[in-house]
Amino acid sequence: EELPTIYKCPHQGCTAVYRGADGMKKHIKEHHEEVRERPCPHPGCNKVFMIDRYLQRHVKLIHTEVRNYICDQCGQTFKQRKHLSVHQMRHSGAKPLQCEVCGFQCRQRASLKYHMTKHKAEADLEFACVICGKRFEKAHNLNVHMSMVHPLMQGGGASAAPDPSAGGSPSAARHADLRSERTRTDSRPSDVSRAPDALQSKLTDRTV
Repeated sequence: EELPTIYKCPHQGCTAVYRGADGMKKHIKEHHEEVRERPCPHPGCNKVFMIDRYLQRHVKLIHTEVRNYICDQCGQTFKQRKHLSVHQMRHSGAKPLQCEVCGFQCRQRASLKYHMTKHKAEADLEFACVICGKRFEKAHNLNVHMSMVHPLMQGGGASAAPDPSAGGSPSAARHADLRSERTRTDSRPSDVSRAPDALQSKLTDRTV
């Protein structure tokens, strides 16, 4: 079997390579021939393009009212097939794109890309919950999260602030220790309850 002919761009400094002569000709025409501006012909539109196909696509999407792609379920029309495909997913409930971090599902790549920015922002937060891994900007916010989401875990030795392995800071760990110490102090029995029976009896008689 013969290998396909490889066409390398003859212009100095250009590394473009094509398998067909037509592709190379189009490349040279668009990138190396005399560049001329191609203004949009529609009145009031000041868009200017350097490549014909970009101008044609602009005219088709912006200035053409022809909508050849029709939804067979609701009749809504679209200018592009890809827009119809995304629309039809709403009818079927399909969400083919999924976040690898949390499993979030969506229909469009733009939605997934925006969603991923949230994970990047969370990764930069300093204080992480040692139970569920959710991260926060401030130790106070983490403590509120612990009291609201993991209230039963707090009494069992769970730290509201992250340990070093979870990405927390030493100051956050000290904050958690102080908070834990305060909890233990509040839970100690009162002086009256710890007094000897005789003394406690006297205190009771005086009260009566």
